[in-house]
Amino acid sequence: MRLAANTRGMTSVLGTVLMVGVTVLLAAAVGGATLVVVDQVQHPPPAVAVETNQRVGVVVETNGFNGTAPSAQANRSVAFVHTAGASVDPDRLSVTVNGYPAYDVFDPANPGYATVARAPARSTFGAGTRLRVVVYGRVYTDGSESPSGLPSFFHNSGTLQRSLDDPNAHRANELRPGHTVRLVWTSPSGLNSYVLVEHTVR
Repeated sequence: MRLAANTRGMTSVLGTVLMVGVTVLLAAAVGGATLVVVDQVQHPPPAVAVETNQRVGVVVETNGFNGTAPSAQANRSVAFVHTAGASVDPDRLSVTVNGYPAYDVFDPANPGYATVARAPARSTFGAGTRLRVVVYGRVYTDGSESPSGLPSFFHNSGTLQRSLDDPNAHRANELRPGHTVRLVWTSPSGLNSYVLVEHTVR
């Protein structure tokens, strides 16, 4: 004589496990959302007035840029100028172009022949200070994180000739009409980011 298997106890256990799993997931979701809201209250974006200033002309005064001497440069740059409000920690600021990290360019003392990139925000963003952007993409400001051990160079056309989906480690674009440049502030926790000002390149 065969006895029918008793599945009622197993069903009860499975139901309990599922309920516990759902409860844990809901608690995690609610907890995460609560942290975001609390961070928004504790760390609101700074009250700051920022103007944008777009120029076409020389972007480096000593070396070349993209294979062009200073006397012949006609390149676009966008600057964010702090006009009023709170001073902002540079570690909280970033600039993007079409979602990619954006950079300024300059002539370093060493090596003296090169044009390299640097983060736009390098010191406190206070009244009268400006953050300039010239290029964007996958850029290395020094060789510490670069696969080649070298920074991205912009005095010649090598880096800027590569499209952003090129497998090469160094690849960037110049600013062009229609590009969207954003100055972004991120809270100390990193949970929230806010666009302080947005500019469309002309």
